[in-house]
Amino acid sequence: MKRSLALLLTLLLIIGLTKPSAAAFFIDGYELLRNCEGQNENFCVGYIAGTLSATTAYQVLQEKRLFCLPNGVKLGELRLIVVDYLKSNSKNLHWDAAALVVSGMRESYPAKDWNCD
Repeated sequence: MKRSLALLLTLLLIIGLTKPSAAAFFIDGYELLRNCEGQNENFCVGYIAGTLSATTAYQVLQEKRLFCLPNGVKLGELRLIVVDYLKSNSKNLHWDAAALVVSGMRESYPAKDWNCD
């Protein structure tokens, strides 16, 4: 019992003394580009899909379109657009990757109105 309590207190102390970096939960454009061009394309496509899903929720809540994806567009096509955007805007690769994904979509598929007509 005493040993378990000592172990628990030690773990709590270690957890309390180590603070994760604020950036630990985000990736930048450099890392996204490495994944998109490297052996981790699944991560890349998943990251893009997650970013676009979250952005869609934001658009609905804010009642404002940021971009309009064409019907039937494939994630592989979106990956190519993101890679092209990242390469064309290499000076911004230190930015948050999600912001870069959204910027790439806005440039490629600008929204004219809410209905994307």
